[in-house]
Amino acid sequence: DIERIQILVWYLSKWISEEGLAHLKNPRYLKCLDQYFYHVKAMYCDEMNLHEKAIRCLEIGIQLTPHTFGFYTLKGLVQLKLGQYQQALQGFDKAIDLDPYNAEVYYRKAAILDVCEQLCEANEYYDKTIK
Repeated sequence: DIERIQILVWYLSKWISEEGLAHLKNPRYLKCLDQYFYHVKAMYCDEMNLHEKAIRCLEIGIQLTPHTFGFYTLKGLVQLKLGQYQQALQGFDKAIDLDPYNAEVYYRKAAILDVCEQLCEANEYYDKTIK
């Protein structure tokens, strides 16, 4: 929600000012900061119903860190809101590949399959949510 985003921005600005600018010379730190920025910006855009802009932010985040399942999960959720079920399924599949123990992703995929009336496959994923 918006309050969480404001708190995160406040925290990051406070942390940077307290720690000084030494971290900005570290490429790992910059990459991490970019990840947070695009993830938070995507959440903000999604909250403001700017779903296409949220997807663009998530695609940038995926380019920066293609092995982070959170970007794929959030992208799938935004695509779900846009009715882009097949794209959302692809995103959840990628998230499952990266984190096969995340029950939430299995549940989200099952829900989409349910909406698409692929009930047998949906039930398989609901079962994986429980395991």
